[in-house]
Amino acid sequence: MDNYDRSEEPPFCASRRRFIVGTSALGSAAILGASAPAFAQAKPPLKIGMLNTFSKALAVAGQDHLNGMNLYFESIGGEILGRKIQLIREDDELNPQVGLQKLRKLVESDKCDIVVGVQGSNVAMAIVDYLRQSRQFFICSGAGGAALSYIKVPNFFRVSTSTRQTNYPMGDWFYDHVAKEAVLTATDYTGGRDTLNDFKRAFVKKGGRVIKEIYPPLGTPDYSPYLA
Repeated sequence: MDNYDRSEEPPFCASRRRFIVGTSALGSAAILGASAPAFAQAKPPLKIGMLNTFSKALAVAGQDHLNGMNLYFESIGGEILGRKIQLIREDDELNPQVGLQKLRKLVESDKCDIVVGVQGSNVAMAIVDYLRQSRQFFICSGAGGAALSYIKVPNFFRVSTSTRQTNYPMGDWFYDHVAKEAVLTATDYTGGRDTLNDFKRAFVKKGGRVIKEIYPPLGTPDYSPYLA
């Protein structure tokens, strides 16, 4: 990340990083440990909502996230502080409206203690306002949209990568080592467009020229016409 230009970050970005470091442990304690005596008495299940894409274009990534969580839960005996882990899975179908609806279910009907997941950046951006209003603890484990790094939602914790982390340095490197002109293509949704925007920000800044941008629809099964 030596090429990352932090001068372009919003002014609150650094303070938000410090806030997350200072509050993540506190948030975990509030969810899991602060009321341990009560848990010891009733031992209700620890409800974890898993909102992710289990169908359509990003189904493989969503299933990988679920498999990884289950693997870890099995390794610790399926419980935390004496509370059995209850994982409630919902498919957002890579659709922002569906994702918001399923999140509301996990929070308001299922009463989840915490919700994790979301692979599609389009879905992640659609649920931000609800998370801000509900104050539901949420761990974003997949979506890479750059804008998610700058939202002012203290109960939103991001452990996934950002398109900026990978593509801003790539634009810089591409100009120095590959070519001064480029044709760019990405899937036509928030994550794809953020990917190209972050690449262009560094590439054009160095003097690179973008000849054309091509955006195949989300879910396109055959890219050969676009490559041609």
